[in-house]
Amino acid sequence: INKKKYLRLLKFRLIHFKKWKKLYRKTKIKAIFFCHDGSMEEVLKAAQLNNIKTIELQHSIISKLNDFYNYNFKSNYIYTTDYVITWGNGWESVCSSNINLLPLGSLSKFDFKYKLPKKDVNKNILVVGTIKNRNQLSSIAMNLSNKLNDYHIYYKLRPEENKDWKKLYNSDFLPSKNLTIIDHNNKKVDYYIKLCTYIIGTQSSVLFESLFYNKNPLFLVD
Repeated sequence: INKKKYLRLLKFRLIHFKKWKKLYRKTKIKAIFFCHDGSMEEVLKAAQLNNIKTIELQHSIISKLNDFYNYNFKSNYIYTTDYVITWGNGWESVCSSNINLLPLGSLSKFDFKYKLPKKDVNKNILVVGTIKNRNQLSSIAMNLSNKLNDYHIYYKLRPEENKDWKKLYNSDFLPSKNLTIIDHNNKKVDYYIKLCTYIIGTQSSVLFESLFYNKNPLFLVD
């Protein structure tokens, strides 16, 4: 770990927390709604210290791989959200943190579970990258491109990886004839969902969305 970079980041987060705490103190805000992007700790802590309820809107697949929803240790320095509004019921078994789940609506009204997948015409596979499983998912993408010569593999980077992905991934993870590494946001994610028959990942909401396009999501087990 680069010590200077770490201390600079720590200093920024402390300043960030103080600004939010000061802002909340001057308002009459009762609650905040948000989608967690991994950088909300100071916002949550400042809100809860000012008796402001924090309500998260589920935006990804909740699983045992997601630390946000499976943090069980008591700490004066870790703040989790008070509530999560979820896509219907059924998420309790994969959420062990001290968070109140508020189911909204029901997935049962959708019949995507019973549709047969469309015929595989283009033979395209989308691998949705995550930071936690970066090496595992990129390795799967390479193996698929080597073994399935008649398929085209698309690897979707996380947006924050687009600029420096070559520094973050193993040196042998490179584009090839049938492996495309998506390092830009020129096209929306649903373009690639429609383009591919199989969607591989861990906890991305892209896996869930693919069901509505009558695709085949493959959930990777860590």
